[in-house]
Amino acid sequence: GFCSGADLSVLKDSFTKEDGVLMCHFMQYTLYGLRNLPQVSVAAIERFAVGGGTELSLSCDFRVFSHNSWFHMVQTKMGLTTGWGGGSRLTKLVGRQKALALLPGGRRMTAEECLRNGIADKVCSEDES
Repeated sequence: GFCSGADLSVLKDSFTKEDGVLMCHFMQYTLYGLRNLPQVSVAAIERFAVGGGTELSLSCDFRVFSHNSWFHMVQTKMGLTTGWGGGSRLTKLVGRQKALALLPGGRRMTAEECLRNGIADKVCSEDES
């Protein structure tokens, strides 16, 4: 897969609140750097982008999905915010109304749904994947 972010079930037992804040700040800084690179960045999403992986992909200039991949902002389903800036980047990408429809439910979306909703820039066919 592309990226699944952190295993939140492990982190909840081993991370302190301070550790969580430090990780959040580190990832915000890292993804801000990715977003502001002078080069073009492309997230090539093969199979899945989950949790922090969705936030990483939203920090790239373009998102190219394989035909059988999916996108799942699972953190919102777990009662967490998109702490690395993914929620605000999604809002800038697809607009406020669409982001409000997509974020709260934490619904898993197919590559085609991502294309229709403005998250994916391209979905590759099986031959192209």
